[in-house]
Amino acid sequence: MAPCEHTSRVAPADLWCHCRLDFDLAVVSIEDGQGRPTQREEELVASSVIVERNVEVPMRDATLTRANVFRSSGGGRVPTVLVRTPYSKDAVLGQTTTLDPFRAIDAGFAVVFQDVRGRFESDGELAIFEEATDGVDSIAWVAGQPWCDGNVGMTGSSYLGLVQWLAAAQRPPSLRTIVPINIGRPPYMHELCYASGGIFKLGYVLWLISQFFGPETARRRVSAGRADSDEIRRVLGASDHVEDLARWRPLPTLPLFLENPVAEWYEAAIRDDAASGDDPDALSEHFAKIDLPVLNVGGWYDYFLPGTLTNFTRMRENVGLEGADNEQRLLIGPWDHMLNSRSAEYDFGFAAGAAAMDFTGYQLAHFSHFLNADTKRQALLPRVRIFVMGENVWRDEEDWPLKRSRPEAWYLQRNWRLSTERPAADERPDHYLYDPAEPAPTLGGAVGLPGLVQGINVGPHDQRPLEARPDVLVYTSELLRRPFEVTGPLNCTLYAATSASDTDWIVRLCDVHPNGASRIVAEGTLRARHRNGAGRSSAVRPGGAERYEIAMAATSNVFLPGHRIRVDITSSSFPYLEPNPNTGHRLGEDGTDEIVPALQTIFHDPARPSQLLLPVVPR
Repeated sequence: MAPCEHTSRVAPADLWCHCRLDFDLAVVSIEDGQGRPTQREEELVASSVIVERNVEVPMRDATLTRANVFRSSGGGRVPTVLVRTPYSKDAVLGQTTTLDPFRAIDAGFAVVFQDVRGRFESDGELAIFEEATDGVDSIAWVAGQPWCDGNVGMTGSSYLGLVQWLAAAQRPPSLRTIVPINIGRPPYMHELCYASGGIFKLGYVLWLISQFFGPETARRRVSAGRADSDEIRRVLGASDHVEDLARWRPLPTLPLFLENPVAEWYEAAIRDDAASGDDPDALSEHFAKIDLPVLNVGGWYDYFLPGTLTNFTRMRENVGLEGADNEQRLLIGPWDHMLNSRSAEYDFGFAAGAAAMDFTGYQLAHFSHFLNADTKRQALLPRVRIFVMGENVWRDEEDWPLKRSRPEAWYLQRNWRLSTERPAADERPDHYLYDPAEPAPTLGGAVGLPGLVQGINVGPHDQRPLEARPDVLVYTSELLRRPFEVTGPLNCTLYAATSASDTDWIVRLCDVHPNGASRIVAEGTLRARHRNGAGRSSAVRPGGAERYEIAMAATSNVFLPGHRIRVDITSSSFPYLEPNPNTGHRLGEDGTDEIVPALQTIFHDPARPSQLLLPVVPR
């Protein structure tokens, strides 16, 4: 074993942990200066757990990464769970998305938390999307340690899920299973930067640049004498002015990005301009390489949910994996990207929380089945477990999408009605003016934004402030008399015209409560020029009616008696999505003086029946 900075039989400093020792649940704070553990708790930890900090893990090019190793003091070789993170191995414990290493040890596992290349205690330069070989090397290192029995699993959320997929595609022999949480599908660059339908996720990219890439990379540049401390201050201060940054045009000239250590990555994201999109051949090739069971975890309000569901369904279809259909698992909660089940406005109840449903225990049951010998295996988890919003209950299913769901069309009607009846012959279109200089603000849903702006904007927010705007059209059903369940992927067929040569369409499904609150359930987006699919972008004819198929995020929601179903239509969500300048030019080419307003027309007549197709579960 390579020399390490610190080896201890107590948990390291600056960590919060929940330890189950001697079958007692003890909450142990190891934070200096406050809430020190009792002597009995220290004795329990010291007698059962060894923590080795900053253990050197060499990569094939001799770059040294570093890891913290949590293992039992009882000796023996045990299966091991590897967590590879860019967010600091010393800071991940206690987060909702993080596997509790002390419970894992109690269940018969060792756990390794590793800083990826170029982050925090690890040497080298961060190479996003090039984590495959480092993942393979890390898995081989773990499997070769005297305390590992050669069976390795992986877990982690977001980037920590990305590195799992990249490593799994290389088929490392010791990797037995992965648990990717809240991460999209390949090509990852595209899904990181573009919403469904090809709209640039401006607010999320601002977070990537200003808060993910920027601070640590800038710190390293200062330490190496390649930059001064002003660079760190610029990067850290950027997220305090999100809307100012987001309004900058042309995008490629934004000073933050020009001065940022990852400017090349940002420029590549803009150049992509949604050209890649969904490539069925590339997806098939990617998943054909992966030959292991996967527990996919996501949230109804996570911005990577479409990719999470695609990963599950494509792995089940993977003909190259024997038993693939039987070994893939899916867990979806009412969560945002950090597995929170409550927003600033709404709480799905205690049982909805990741802690309440024992997310660590759920992962350990999965690892116990696929990492242990047959004699120690636990039973397989349910194939699909979802949280049904509205009724706010967990439910196990045998498939996804649900085979028993039935598509039901709900049509836009005159007088702002939403109905299962087809439109009448004398229906007239509705109009609104979309001005990119005054875009509708982001308010809830599955969004990603910098800093505190994210915390106050994610989840099932009341849409009434937006619905009062003149650039948002609102269609509402009659009062529901019985429970109405919608579970599965949604789709909107929108017949529309614009006075511009390009524009955006945003469609939202909302649950209107008896008190009038209009809570967003799901959303779909489409940049008009991408209406024909990936690689077939074309300008629209100004004033001409077009049929747009808008794929919306999946959901599971019961509209309760006394509630109403609502559809909102608009063209912007700022700053999460880049406001379309309506010029038809490629992303980043337009200055402030070039953007133009667009008159939008929504048709709902017999020949052009705009509709929302809902996956209804019979009751």
